[in-house]
Amino acid sequence: MTASGGVPVVEFDPKSAAPMTAYWHVTGTRDLGPGECVAGELLATQRSLKIGQPVAIANNCVLRGILATGGPEDQEILLPFPAPANEVSLIQIRAPGDRIDTVRAQLASNFPGTDFRTVLAVAATETTVILKVRAALLALILVILGITTLCVTSNFTEMVVERSKEIGILKALGGTDGLIGAFFIAESAALATAAAITGYALGIAASGAIGRGIFGGAFRVESNWTVFGGVTLVILLVAVLATAVAASRIRRIDSAVILRGE
Repeated sequence: MTASGGVPVVEFDPKSAAPMTAYWHVTGTRDLGPGECVAGELLATQRSLKIGQPVAIANNCVLRGILATGGPEDQEILLPFPAPANEVSLIQIRAPGDRIDTVRAQLASNFPGTDFRTVLAVAATETTVILKVRAALLALILVILGITTLCVTSNFTEMVVERSKEIGILKALGGTDGLIGAFFIAESAALATAAAITGYALGIAASGAIGRGIFGGAFRVESNWTVFGGVTLVILLVAVLATAVAASRIRRIDSAVILRGE
């Protein structure tokens, strides 16, 4: 790490660093060649740096990307490695959680004049915290889906009772229980699709606001169509299942009784 014009300039290996920096959000590209660089989001905003333009503060390297990490990289210029050995001040190594102590001991024995530090917070996060958070989120999702299914079933059961006269008329006109139930399921699916679109839009907007509040930088809204498709599919399945249970009451409605007003 060096400094140019008061700006930290860091050299790194883009390919080797990728597994350790998957959380970086890069606008543009992080695959750099000689004479190319990326800049932190805060630095790019302060210096009005644009992708594709040369950066004078780092030997006129061409800016290929702007990254946001929520860390010190947001105020740095990153150049592709290698750098001369006597200019290297920090090397980060990723190792499996069960081999951290072994790797550290081997490095310390091979380079006795170097200070090796284990980032315990990162190691603990990768080995314990993430698994606990995933389990808690999965349990919470299952509880929410169960409550949602019960609510939808209750609402559509009440709707079937309230619209029993309409159902009786449809039966008198020749409508089958399956066809009338399909009408209710189609209505539920349409409402579920609209809810999924609205909820996803509000969710990504809220996540952008939370990210800006916690990490700073520009407000950014990102969409992932794979996530959207999965969420929509789950919501549709819950809605269809809950409505099908409620629609089973249609068979109990006797059109002759309903039309007589009894």
